[in-house]
Amino acid sequence: MIIGITGATGSGKTTIATKVVEKLGNASELVSIDEIGHDVTAIPEIKHKLVKKFGAEILDENKEIDRKKLGAIVFNDDESMDFLTKITWPKMERMIFQKMRNTESKYLILEYSLLPLAERVWDKCDLRILIKRPDKIRMEGLVLRDKVSASYLRSREKASLDYSDFRTDIDKTFKNINHDDVNKAVLSIVAEIAKLEKINKGVNITRGTQGRGASAVGLSR
Repeated sequence: MIIGITGATGSGKTTIATKVVEKLGNASELVSIDEIGHDVTAIPEIKHKLVKKFGAEILDENKEIDRKKLGAIVFNDDESMDFLTKITWPKMERMIFQKMRNTESKYLILEYSLLPLAERVWDKCDLRILIKRPDKIRMEGLVLRDKVSASYLRSREKASLDYSDFRTDIDKTFKNINHDDVNKAVLSIVAEIAKLEKINKGVNITRGTQGRGASAVGLSR
């Protein structure tokens, strides 16, 4: 069974997804699509194309891609974002589907802020979860977590989704304002998984496979 967990950057989806996996135990596996994006930008071929396009200034002191520097460019320019998506998403998608094929886990938990845009992946999810957190709380937390300026966050938010556009695709929505909300969401998601499994008697109800892709290659979490 494939469970997709999405939400804006800083909504707490990674925390909740991690706790769901802890509850489900060894039968589950967490896949952070952001981490897959990190791996893809480290591929020499991709790294070379990025440096050729954006210059050596996107590299850190270790000559690796600095995601904040790259993000400062692509979040403010649609053409740059399109270029990034074009060269990274096909490889990311192949890695995700390879994980789906090769996993030995009963439950595969995918978490990604742009998951609804990754249509071929989103369509494979048997259960689709949205985590919502008030923008003020979310943004304050991001400044502390990512150690970035408010102006950088505003530019990054331009690439975020309006999740209401996907409301008919989302099975359950959970708020995340405090620690109690996190625990309630985790227990509810585990209960939804059990309910879905019972209804379908363990049969994977995988949906369609057509659609576009989404990248941002782990430039936000």
